[in-house]
Amino acid sequence: MGNIARVTLGILILFCPTGAQGGYSWSTATLSQGRYWLAGASAGNQVFFAGGNSNYGGYGGSNVVDIYNLSSHTWSTATLSQGRQELAAATAGNQVFFAGGRTGDSGDSSKVVDIFNITSQTWSTTNLSLARDRLGAAALGGQVFFGGGNATGQFSNRVDIFDTATQAWTTSSLSQGRMWLSAAAAGGQVLFGGGRIQSGASSVVDIYDTTTHTWSTANLSQARYNLAAAAAGGLVFFAGGHTFFDLSDVVDIYDTSTHSWSTATLSQSGENLAAVALGDLVFFAGGDNDHGKIVDIYNTTTNTWGTAELSEWRGALAAAAGGDQVIFAGGNGSTYFSNRVDICTIPEPAALSLLALGGLALFRQRRRK
Repeated sequence: MGNIARVTLGILILFCPTGAQGGYSWSTATLSQGRYWLAGASAGNQVFFAGGNSNYGGYGGSNVVDIYNLSSHTWSTATLSQGRQELAAATAGNQVFFAGGRTGDSGDSSKVVDIFNITSQTWSTTNLSLARDRLGAAALGGQVFFGGGNATGQFSNRVDIFDTATQAWTTSSLSQGRMWLSAAAAGGQVLFGGGRIQSGASSVVDIYDTTTHTWSTANLSQARYNLAAAAAGGLVFFAGGHTFFDLSDVVDIYDTSTHSWSTATLSQSGENLAAVALGDLVFFAGGDNDHGKIVDIYNTTTNTWGTAELSEWRGALAAAAGGDQVIFAGGNGSTYFSNRVDICTIPEPAALSLLALGGLALFRQRRRK
């Protein structure tokens, strides 16, 4: 995958067939139900999009799980044990977790965790230690971390940690209670960055070292919430968001090997983006900015940026990746409850040589500072 990415971001096709952008192949599909504030995750050859808001004028937590099979390219559905929106998702080993969220028209916080085992193809449930929504989630080394969130009107600092080996829960604490934060993990470290606090936006990043089992803190270059996070190549990215006064185009990049920070910029500002990584590529898609069709793509090997577009603009969408495909689903934008799914397929090496015949063009390069 690394060799593929190095070539594709250096080539922009001047005359590409319909559905091809920057050497990638794009196609569309539909969810079984239009919704936003849903959660996405992948495991094995399956991609999951769960929950969300499907009710105009209310909270309307959905229990629908749309499942895409990367091998057969077919869709199926399942149901969560409890309908909810603004839940968090993560994958560890052969288990996919959907935790917390807001339920029904009352908007109460949930403590439910739905777990899907891809080996047995069965569902089970457990509970967080504290009910909350708008929390962050990440997984590393067989452990899944659910941090922060809104605990029915309170900014929570709770971190629930599930160990897939022992099937046991433990708890810890962030240095600062907050919601609408984002989380990602790489290089033995789990990071929870930004978020909404009582006075506005937070710049705090809580970092958990899975080797020493200790916490430390850092700061984003700009305080913000509703940001998106992803990790690739030993780097963790926090992109976009809202500063409490304006939308942000800032990307804060943490190098887990050097413990150093750098910054870059998205091609446009926005909050409620979807972020996901595949190989050495990191994708930042959509966003609430009235023009959220742009997909910014960063190559961690070549340190270069490129762009593509979704088929329709939307924010509060979900993303997941597996195999050779990156998938963006649902959202709220040009369609209030979007059921649109955009699928980006990374070409095989043989296809790249043919695409290159279309011609070369300059690609956008925004080096890290």
